[in-house]
Amino acid sequence: MVHSGRKQNNVKTKPSQRLTLAGFGAAISVMSIILSFYVRPLKLAFRVLTVMGLMLPLTKEYYKESFLAYIGIIAIGLIFINVKIVGFAFIGGLYTIIAVYLDRNVKAGKLKWYYAALAKIAYAMVLFWALLGVISLFFDISTLGYIWNPYATYFMVNLIFLGIFLMYDKLVIWCFDAFAKLIDKISTYHY
Repeated sequence: MVHSGRKQNNVKTKPSQRLTLAGFGAAISVMSIILSFYVRPLKLAFRVLTVMGLMLPLTKEYYKESFLAYIGIIAIGLIFINVKIVGFAFIGGLYTIIAVYLDRNVKAGKLKWYYAALAKIAYAMVLFWALLGVISLFFDISTLGYIWNPYATYFMVNLIFLGIFLMYDKLVIWCFDAFAKLIDKISTYHY
């Protein structure tokens, strides 16, 4: 592959380079997630930037390093913004790594698409169960009423959540693909 008139070397990256990229992404994410809680009008923009910082090492398929960056973001975020980081911890952060990993392995032919789909559905169902458990700590859900019975209501609301979650999954992959193309364009001009 030729970039800017020079051949790109297919040398293996050093662990320090991989960790540096992950650290840079983590720094962007930590700064953004903290700002998202203190600069309310720009909350959504900072949340997107937080996920993009986590995606930075994923663009080079550095999954372990991205997970380490994720752990660092959570640890530092807990210090500055306490438990308000839980949304990012399970939806914006961890799921981004899982979704990109599954998508890349399906595209590379290392994983069948239906295994990836089952993993995403299982994640969504466990997440729904956990969210319902947390909500039930603060609210008596039984007072909201049920359509037929509690199990049918749980099943129907879980299906709606699953549909929304799978649309979110498509959005994450679409954003990651666009971000990876941008990073690839930027990195080809380093000569």
